[in-house]
Amino acid sequence: MQISNTLQNNIVSPSTHEPSKNSAETAHQTSAVINTKAWDYVDLGEDISAYTTVDPKQEQTNQELINYLSTLMNDKTDEGRKNLKAYDLSQHDSLKSSLKIFKDFREKVAAGKVEQLQSLPILPFTAYQIEHPYYVHGTNGEEIKNMSFDELYDFLGKDYFGENTTKSQFRVYAERIGIFTVAFDERQKQFDYTLTGRPIKTLEQGIKDKDPNLTVHYLYELHETTPEAMNAMKMERFKNLYAFTDEFAKTDKFQKLYDTFLEKEAHNKELETATNQRKKLVDVVGSERFFTSEVAGRDLSRAQVIEHYTTITEDLKALKTPPENTTYGDTVIKNLDDSITLYEKITSDLKQMWHYGDVDMQG
Repeated sequence: MQISNTLQNNIVSPSTHEPSKNSAETAHQTSAVINTKAWDYVDLGEDISAYTTVDPKQEQTNQELINYLSTLMNDKTDEGRKNLKAYDLSQHDSLKSSLKIFKDFREKVAAGKVEQLQSLPILPFTAYQIEHPYYVHGTNGEEIKNMSFDELYDFLGKDYFGENTTKSQFRVYAERIGIFTVAFDERQKQFDYTLTGRPIKTLEQGIKDKDPNLTVHYLYELHETTPEAMNAMKMERFKNLYAFTDEFAKTDKFQKLYDTFLEKEAHNKELETATNQRKKLVDVVGSERFFTSEVAGRDLSRAQVIEHYTTITEDLKALKTPPENTTYGDTVIKNLDDSITLYEKITSDLKQMWHYGDVDMQG
């Protein structure tokens, strides 16, 4: 089985850090200076200082990490842009999804529910699949299988590969890629499409109705997850971004502020620009604001940061080893190698910067 290539985007992770309850006014000011630089930090419409607390040592850790990441992955330099691409784990999501499908098939074989595994590489394509060879993955886990070229052309838009691209040029590009990862805009969410020859009103309605012909994979940092878990992580990230206390996060007032945050996020002009122009968010907001959001949202201690990047490196290495009867394309291998090299460098640099193994690492 040949695993094909895909494109990219990113997500932010939750925090396991509990802020210190011994915060000072200067710490609040420092936090405001740092966190308000995040691309998604918005004015919630009221004074929230009574609900927040900041650990000065954690703030120092966050600032050092922001400085390091935004320098290493400066979107204004060629080397920085290369590193940003390698940093993006979502480029490997389609590979992870494909391996899960392959694993599920192997388990069915072992249980005697389907024919022997040896038949997998030579399973013939149906006439419908041959005429509908394109796949589209949404950055929220959606997956549209078996689109025809005309459906793909209409869905992505004629200018997907740039203005003045002819339809014949579009077809050449599409055949080279095969699988597309897209942050669906409102038009695409309402797109009328078909799966295995049967019409479904819209992608949004198909997900809502849990249509059996629509496969939705929710992936977070190379691991399968659920919509509920994703929502919980997003709420935890909001709590960290604004330095809300654990106690306040259990209140109705916190939920009200979170609803305000989601409403404002839905109308974020920079996010709309990235989506509508099919750009990566970091290319619109810049490296510093992008990584300020990511680091403040995680709010990890130095030891937790090291563990986080070490785990990602190990997961990437494990992903690089294909299961039996499976091969990877050259581009897939190169992208994995680039990511492994970058994450190893990040881990090594941070260990050196923070004197890994010292008592200070606990901060």
